[in-house]
Amino acid sequence: MIDLLRETLSKEIGEKKELSEELFFSFNEEINDKVCINLDLLKNKKLTIECRKNCHINFFEIGENNSNIHYIIGEDSEIKMTLFSSSKGANKVYTFDLSNSANLTCAYADFCFGDENFEVNINLKGENSKAIWRLATLASNDDKKRISVSFNHEDINTYSEMNNYGVSKDDSEIRFLGTSTIKNKAKKSAAHQNARIMVFDERCRAEADPVLCIDENDVEASHASVVGKINEDHVFYLCSRGLSESEAKKLITLGYLNPIIEFFDDENSKNNIAIAIEKKV
Repeated sequence: MIDLLRETLSKEIGEKKELSEELFFSFNEEINDKVCINLDLLKNKKLTIECRKNCHINFFEIGENNSNIHYIIGEDSEIKMTLFSSSKGANKVYTFDLSNSANLTCAYADFCFGDENFEVNINLKGENSKAIWRLATLASNDDKKRISVSFNHEDINTYSEMNNYGVSKDDSEIRFLGTSTIKNKAKKSAAHQNARIMVFDERCRAEADPVLCIDENDVEASHASVVGKINEDHVFYLCSRGLSESEAKKLITLGYLNPIIEFFDDENSKNNIAIAIEKKV
């Protein structure tokens, strides 16, 4: 696995160079590898990552610092990005630009504590490009989480899919913002959104705002959003099987959020995510 930042930043610091406010990395054509990005080393700088033609890269992000990262994904490249947060909240902005036939899969396991502002902009610039986004988050205590995901379809036969799942408890707040834009001449494109938030307590605040902006006729577009209390019938059924109410709610929550683990390849990461969910519940 390539440690994207550690070697470069250690070299610059060791030679006492002045660190620039923006870092740029470029991966050659046809590279096939795993890459780790440690946000604690990024130290609030802007990072641009270029993946040239026919790259196959799994990016795994750790750390909790504020970040601004721009991915440029070349033709026929297949990029997988997994993010895991379990400590403090942060402000993060991500931008993805996809070329012809580029594929992007992103999964974010968000079980951090505190306030968070997370923004993702995915630009499907090339024909036949495809992006899939999956999120699982849990807000507790007085956490305030705002997560915004935008897809911009700019060429023909592009595809986007968003699935956001959240659980809000105590005095916490979750807000999902989803925007899918299919521009004129982006024919045969498809955009789908799904946002669901399960609310535990009366004091919680939860909101899911899906938006579709369609400027072309020959397309597919859909959205679904659900915000509601935990299903009392499910709780009653589990309690009738010998579980306490708190145990029943915990089991339902785990079933709601645990599917995000399937997007992670590393067994250590899977275990850490499962532990983080258990702690937050």
